[in-house]
Amino acid sequence: DAQSAEWYRKAAEHGLPDAQMILGLDYFTGRGVAKSYEDAYFWLDLAAKRESEENRSKAAQTRDLVAGRLTPELRKRAKERAAKWLSENTAPNP
Repeated sequence: DAQSAEWYRKAAEHGLPDAQMILGLDYFTGRGVAKSYEDAYFWLDLAAKRESEENRSKAAQTRDLVAGRLTPELRKRAKERAAKWLSENTAPNP
C-alpha cells in the first residue's frame, strides 16, 4: 500500500486529477500513508476542481465529508495549499 501511495503521489504532484483523488482517499483512510484529514482535503479539493465532469462531484462530496472532520483553521490551511498549488501548476488561459 505504501508503494502504491508513493506512485499516486508522484502522479498527483504532476497534476493528474485521478491520482489526486485516489491519494486524497488514501489520506482519508490511512491506506499506505499516515491518516491525515488535512492532506485528504487538500488532494480531494484539487481533484474536485480538476477532475472530469463525471468524477468531479464524487471528489467534491468526499472532500466535503472530510471537511466535517477538520477544524475551520485546518480546512482553511488545506484550501490555501490547494489554491497555491493550482496557481503554481496550472497554465493561465490565453
